[in-house]
Amino acid sequence: MAFSDRLQWVPVATAFPATLDTLTDPAKLKDGTSPDAYGLGLDKPGVLYKAACPTGTAQVKATKTIGANTWTWYYRRLWRSSAANLYYNAPEYTTSELAQDLGVLSFDEDAQAITGFIPFSNDSLFVAKSTGGYRVPNADSLGGKFQHGDIVECMKAAAQTNIGEINDVAYVSNASGLFSWDGQKISEVSAPARGASNFVSQALTTDEQKRRLVLGTSGVFEPWSGRLYGYSGTAFRFTTRTFTVGNGRLPFPVKGVAFVVDNYGAANGAIKFQVKRDVSWEKEITVQVRYTEGGRVFVSTKLDFTPAARQFAVRITDITGNIGIREIDIETFQPDTSEGSLSQ
Repeated sequence: MAFSDRLQWVPVATAFPATLDTLTDPAKLKDGTSPDAYGLGLDKPGVLYKAACPTGTAQVKATKTIGANTWTWYYRRLWRSSAANLYYNAPEYTTSELAQDLGVLSFDEDAQAITGFIPFSNDSLFVAKSTGGYRVPNADSLGGKFQHGDIVECMKAAAQTNIGEINDVAYVSNASGLFSWDGQKISEVSAPARGASNFVSQALTTDEQKRRLVLGTSGVFEPWSGRLYGYSGTAFRFTTRTFTVGNGRLPFPVKGVAFVVDNYGAANGAIKFQVKRDVSWEKEITVQVRYTEGGRVFVSTKLDFTPAARQFAVRITDITGNIGIREIDIETFQPDTSEGSLSQ
């Protein structure tokens, strides 16, 4: 195999923060996607930096107590659940119970109790049980006589806290992951990271200003971008996609790794990382980042030994809180065009 005779820096990661995809072959991922990442900051587009899981707030809702029962105020009427029944009061009645028509909608396809309900899909209610979810259409109607559709088993939720809504879409986090339903289309939102505990059976809150769904303290989903992010306490990790030449057929050498870094404070910092050639992650390397007036620097380090490999990846294991990475580069000899080029 012929290589060019000139070393060159090749960008391998520039799109930050990267969404999580644990199922796709890392050699098939695109920039902006990581097979293994957590603790990423989300509020500086184009920058890789360390941050804790964002926080969200519970849904704003009004409740009323009538006698021994607590009701929730949606669509100009009071609602409450008991066992497998959803009770509804007459419109505008908030101080006394007055049933309209039957005053109750039963979800008795099985014996399981209703675990929660929220408005969604513009005019509907989403009702959850531990065995599935339902849509009650036209829940904003003042005429009553409500009906519900068939059970949707993947939209099951163990508790009210496992249900969320943003932009009129209902979400549930259950033992299989994070799912969404807009009243028509149902999606397995966490499918790219299926099985990751970050999105399983988590309490759901929202950051309405930034349009984020927050899963406990372990995950975030951005409906507007379709991106998933994981968190693990204060820990941090970012792994690049895997790089190959000729679809993994051709070995290539990597001589060094470099970072384009922004400094957000007048202090030095450090980046800790590992590289993987083919199979194994090698020993951790620490690169010092000296503060420079203007804030942006290019820091690089040579690798101790540079055997050719058919696959190569970089994994950042820690980064000082005052710095952020704009770009990750590797120093390599590019193969001649006839032999193929560095992919992904």
